Amino acid sequence: MSEDVFVVVKYDYDAQEEGELSIRKNERLKLIDDTKNWWKVVNEEGIVGFVPSNYVRKESFVEKAKGTIK
Repeated sequence: MSEDVFVVVKYDYDAQEEGELSIRKNERLKLIDDTKNWWKVVNEEGIVGFVPSNYVRKESFVEKAKGTIK
């Protein structure tokens, strides 16, 4: 069983198309698929959608260990 991977939003993004997800800076999202330029994620409300990969970054080991986001 693999460990969940999370991403942190770097910039606000408002969904433009169906299937995209609006995101806000510093929001933490669970990563589902990162094989393309648009990553599939799920937010804290359980809503699944695509976000531009350059608007998020994978959570660092230190952030995971502390449970915080800076």
